[in-house]
Amino acid sequence: MRFDTLCEAVMMANNENESECAQRDEGVILPGLVFDGRFEGKADLRIEGWMRGALALEGHVCVGPQAQFHGPISAESIAVHGEVIGDLVGKRIHLHAGAWVTGDVRSSEILIEEGATLEGVVEAGAFDRETSEAERGQSQ
Repeated sequence: MRFDTLCEAVMMANNENESECAQRDEGVILPGLVFDGRFEGKADLRIEGWMRGALALEGHVCVGPQAQFHGPISAESIAVHGEVIGDLVGKRIHLHAGAWVTGDVRSSEILIEEGATLEGVVEAGAFDRETSEAERGQSQ
């Protein structure tokens, strides 16, 4: 696909990103719900409520604009619109405008939009999620 202007490319990217957290066959932590503990599996998860613990999924994780997550997140892809206090590890990580992340980010593809806040270290490049999880387990 060829774009004639940078604006067209950005508009196309924004339209694709809007569907990033669209409802699909996924688990949802709804507003008003609180989850505390380890959550792992092979599904997608959308967090709209408050969650604390460790999250390790082989799918996509979306932290909604009003959501708060406290703890490490490891997933195939991670989109953050709300607040995360903890490290993020994934092949693709997208911090949307308004996102607030306090923790380190490790990914081969990282997109940080204007208006997102990141307080931590960014490590970009090839990575192995299993190795990352093992390293994180040793440091805890």
